[in-house]
Amino acid sequence: VVIPNFIDDNLFEYKKEYHNTIHKIISVGRLVDQKNYNLLLEAINICKNLDIQLTIYGNGPLKSEIQSKIAYYNLENKVSLEKFTRNINEKYLQSDLYVMSSNFEGMPNTLLEASALGLPIISTNCHFGPSDIITNGVNGILVPCNDAKKLATAIKYLVENHKIANNFGKNGKVMMKEKYSKDRIVSKWEKLPLLIRESSGVKLWI
Repeated sequence: VVIPNFIDDNLFEYKKEYHNTIHKIISVGRLVDQKNYNLLLEAINICKNLDIQLTIYGNGPLKSEIQSKIAYYNLENKVSLEKFTRNINEKYLQSDLYVMSSNFEGMPNTLLEASALGLPIISTNCHFGPSDIITNGVNGILVPCNDAKKLATAIKYLVENHKIANNFGKNGKVMMKEKYSKDRIVSKWEKLPLLIRESSGVKLWI
């Protein structure tokens, strides 16, 4: 039995304003190899002819390397690197699309939070978590790991189809509430002793 963490119910109360353009892309996480920001930057470079702006929020040991990669691709006007902020929910709501390019994850809170706030989401289909959060073509798009062209294709598709992107965001908010609200997760914990007894025949006290 796998029971995920629940999402802060306050996130569901925020109202996302949707626009007729998908312009502002956001990514959030530590600046480490796991997050594979080089892949994301390569995808943005492929899409550099689009009217997009990527902002990465995070701190970490690879900051200089990522800044060098931004300069290498001449993306200074397309990509900004910002320190992590306590007002990250506000930054999500000001954005149009969330993209995660990780090599691996546990259960990525940033992906859950972005979807709960109503953002369409794109993620690498890494182990583990994204495929539990994203239903392909419903609330977001899953792409293979380490495939910059397919990541760029997914970004381009949603940028050029804002109605589909916005519907992904609206669907995601509903899905996150149904699957990851506090009440839903607490009910799973409450049913856990019964499930274990039924499967093992062993008495369990919690």
